[in-house]
This record gives sequence, structure tokens and C-alpha cells, in this order.
Amino acid sequence: MEKRYHSLKSLSILCLSLFILASCSKDDDNDNGTETGKEPDKEVEKSDAKAITAFSFLATDNEALSEDVKATIDKEAKTITATVPFGAEVKALKPTIELSEKATVDPNDKAAADFSEAVTYTVTAEDDSKAEYTVTVTITAPTEREVLVKLFNVNPDNRLGWDIEDDDMSNWEGVTLENGKVTELNLSEKGLTILPKEIGSLSELVTLYVFGNGISEIPKEIGNLENLEILSIGKNFLSTVPNEIWNLRMLKELFITQTRISSIPPDIENLTNLERLVLSNNRISSIPREIGNLTKLRSFLIDRNRLDTIPKEICDLNLPSFSIGDAVCEE
Repeated sequence: MEKRYHSLKSLSILCLSLFILASCSKDDDNDNGTETGKEPDKEVEKSDAKAITAFSFLATDNEALSEDVKATIDKEAKTITATVPFGAEVKALKPTIELSEKATVDPNDKAAADFSEAVTYTVTAEDDSKAEYTVTVTITAPTEREVLVKLFNVNPDNRLGWDIEDDDMSNWEGVTLENGKVTELNLSEKGLTILPKEIGSLSELVTLYVFGNGISEIPKEIGNLENLEILSIGKNFLSTVPNEIWNLRMLKELFITQTRISSIPPDIENLTNLERLVLSNNRISSIPREIGNLTKLRSFLIDRNRLDTIPKEICDLNLPSFSIGDAVCEE
């Protein structure tokens, strides 16, 4: 009897072992997808999303801004443009950048960047693919009052005598207005050392005198003054003048005296309306014969320079007022 009991017990153990083995085998088959018909698990694909979805400059992050500035994004061209108010310092702006999920960007969000030129941002997706965005920041054109206030502020030792708190610019010495627009600036001998580039925004300016200051550079933006007829920039620390001056086709009178300039380019012939040209007391050692093409010229003074001869084409103009100092006309 006892023997039979042991036999049954052994048989039970054997059956239980076989059952467990079969179950494990079935689980293995299911894990491999062979019994259930299911595909084996695949590795999850990484995202290729790499877009800048929003770009802005927040006033809370940028002391130069009084309000938030939201940029415009061109998704196709991958360009971003933003306009900030006049006077804002753009060399250290901190942008707030929103991206596609799981993407990163370089330079980083909130990192200060110099936006005086276009800045490239590289966006990297989760799968390491990349996209580049070009960000351009422009500054709102200043009002005429803002231009003059800028001129006042960048010359802290000036002798302009302006009350810039007075909204009526016609009360400011040397400033002439017509129909609310600045048409004449007489800034001679006012202790100026800087003529800001914003001067080019005075679209109705006809007369500009900055004689007798300490200015060492005339900004190229002066070429934007399409209505300028009289320009006096003498007795300053000028070694050159911008080429843009020679495109001021409405100019009638040009005074460049007592400077360090040594030459005048042939492009001066573009000043087809010029009637009076005064280049006395400089370091000019040669002048272009193209001055002879200025058929409206009536007065030309170029004495006290370093000239030996004057081109025949200029002498042949037979000007009513003509002074060449010790130089002689070419035969």
C-alpha cells in the first residue's frame, strides 16, 4: 500500500513538471510572437521635428525694451524677422524661443546675442537631424525729434542750448521747420564730436551746417538726404568723406574746408546741380578733371592745398569765381 502511494506521488510530480514546462514554452512562443501571430516589439522611432514655433524678445528679459516684441516666422524660408523700437540696444538681446517637442536649439533660449547683424539658430531634432533659421532684427525708423534728441545725447559736451523737454523743436536754436518737418540745421561751432547716422532720416532737410566742430567721421547715411541743397562740413577732423555724398544730386553748394582730406573722386561729376564748390585749405594733391563736367558750377575755390596744376577742363569753365592759389592751369 505504501509502495503504491509513493508511485502515485511520483507520477503526480512528473505531471506537474510537464505542465509547468509546457506553460513556459507557450509563454516563450507568445513572447516571440510565433504562437499568437503578433509581430515582435520594434524600437520606438525618434522624432525628426525641428522647428522654431515661436520667437520673441520679452521686456522682462531685456532692459532695452519697454514692451514685448514678437517675431514673424517664415516656415518655408526658415527666416525670422523682428522689429524693435528706435533706441533699443540690439547687441545683447535675449530671445525667448519655443521649439518642436524634444528639439534643442543653439544658441540657447535666453542666451544674449548680437542682433546688429543676422544671427543663425540651429535646431536639432531628437533623431539628430538639423535645421537652420536666420534671425534678422530691424529698428523702427526714428521720428525727427528722436533724431535731434539722439544728436544732443551723443554729444554730452555740446553747446546747442536745446531744451529737449520742449516738444516744439522750432524753439531749438539752429533748427528750422516747415510744415512740421526739419528743413535746416545750423549746428556750426556747437562742440559736436559725433554726427549720428540717424541724421539720414531727416528726409526734408535742405540745409546742413556742421562747420567748426570736432567731428571725425561723416556717416554714410548722409546719402539718404535726397533734398539736401547746401552742405557745410568744413573745419572738422575729417580725413575722408563718404562716397554717398557724391550721390546728393540736388546739392547746389558744398563746403569742405580746413580738413585733412587729400583727394576728391571722379564721382563728384554726379553733382550735376552744383553751383558753388569750396575746397580751400585742405591737403588735396590732385583733383579730377570730371569737375569740368559740372556745367552749372559758378564758383570754385581750391586755394591753399597741395596742388601744382589744375586740369584744363576745369579752367575752361571760365567761372565767375575761381581761385586756385599757387597752382597753374594745364596747357
